[in-house]
Amino acid sequence: MNTQNILVLFSGQSPDLKALYHGIALVERIRARLFVLLINNCEAIRRRRIPSLENACMDIVRQARQEELPVSFYLGKGEVHSELKKIIKDEHIDLILIDDDDQNMEDAVKKIRASMPIQVIKVKEKSSF
Repeated sequence: MNTQNILVLFSGQSPDLKALYHGIALVERIRARLFVLLINNCEAIRRRRIPSLENACMDIVRQARQEELPVSFYLGKGEVHSELKKIIKDEHIDLILIDDDDQNMEDAVKKIRASMPIQVIKVKEKSSF
């Protein structure tokens, strides 16, 4: 696998963190860099307790960093497509991981793929690290 930069994409409708666990497992195996983007601008996030999702992500990112894994966390507050395009371009993302149950992020990635060919994996099960 040639992947060097992996993006894990979350929204307020992401049901869990299995894509993040999968991303960290990949980073360990293929020595890639991991970027975590939590989109914090949609109505679903306002209705849900976003701090708990954000805190859980940050805890996992801190643990990965303690293990000296190259992991970065971004909190996107702008429009989903612009936030996604920006991080793909700025960080030279090769692969995007999304939860298989996160329809909002799947729709956003489908729109982006038309202009930016990029590999996407929908994660169905948690990979431990």
